[in-house]
Amino acid sequence: MLQRNAHKVIVVDDGSTIRNAIYVSLEADGMDILKVNVLEEIPRLLSDHLISLVLIDTASSKINDLEAIGSIRKISNTPIIVLTESSDVLDKIIALEVGADDYIQRPFHERELLARMHSLLRRSKNQTVEKQKIRLVANDENMLYFKNWKMDITNQILFDPDGLDVRLTNYEFIVLKALVMATGKTLTREEILNHLYPDRHAMSPLDRSLDVLIAKLRKKLRDNSQNPKFIRTVRQLGYLFIAEVA
Repeated sequence: MLQRNAHKVIVVDDGSTIRNAIYVSLEADGMDILKVNVLEEIPRLLSDHLISLVLIDTASSKINDLEAIGSIRKISNTPIIVLTESSDVLDKIIALEVGADDYIQRPFHERELLARMHSLLRRSKNQTVEKQKIRLVANDENMLYFKNWKMDITNQILFDPDGLDVRLTNYEFIVLKALVMATGKTLTREEILNHLYPDRHAMSPLDRSLDVLIAKLRKKLRDNSQNPKFIRTVRQLGYLFIAEVA
């Protein structure tokens, strides 16, 4: 029986890749599963339901799948996990670049998938109204200011100098918050990865997904890695937020 406040999860399954054991694990965990056969059905479900997470099995990172993930990210901040057979690190980087929050390569244990899903759900602030379009009134007590930018750390919203909210994925927000809260102090790659994956101990400091997230943040902050206003690379160590924060 589903829990009253069960998380509603979209699972993209073409009928050939996701094992029944995964469905059994998700349902046993109290999740409400909406199965679809193609990625193109996801925007309609996001519009009609309050979705907690999207689970996509791409088999291999096909161009059409990656484009669809990018389209989903443009309309929603709902966490996205990609399952794949591919061991190509470039596939992982591209999936993260277009908007995925996590990327899991087969083989994996159902418990690992559940742990990663719960980790994302704990960080997600996507419990919204009006079909997941977040428009919350910011409280000054929860705001951080830097160079005419504003960051609402409670509602996970970044406002540009014109007052427009800038869409950030959950992982992008976690990285930016960690850097901003430690402004003037260099954070090592390992320290930042610990913010991203507190429940995991196997993540290598050399993992390239962090570089992808930093690059995406710089683009959204209109920052330049060669002449930074916000995020400075500290060679062979990590990253430093250099703007004054109020």
